[in-house]
Amino acid sequence: MLLVIAVTVLFALSPRAHRLVLSDPDTGRIYASYPMAEGAEFSVSFVHSINKTPYYDLYEIRDGEIW
Repeated sequence: MLLVIAVTVLFALSPRAHRLVLSDPDTGRIYASYPMAEGAEFSVSFVHSINKTPYYDLYEIRDGEIW
């Protein structure tokens, strides 16, 4: 609960400050939170369960959205 309030305050004080938050959608539990600047990039990777091929997706913070 305290973390949610802290993040809300951060967005209220600085509309250009973004955070990438990894959370459980069912419980709301937050596992990690990272500051992200406009233009920053991050990737998500995983190994396919059947053919065991690694996959990588690259994302960018642009205009306050994830592209």
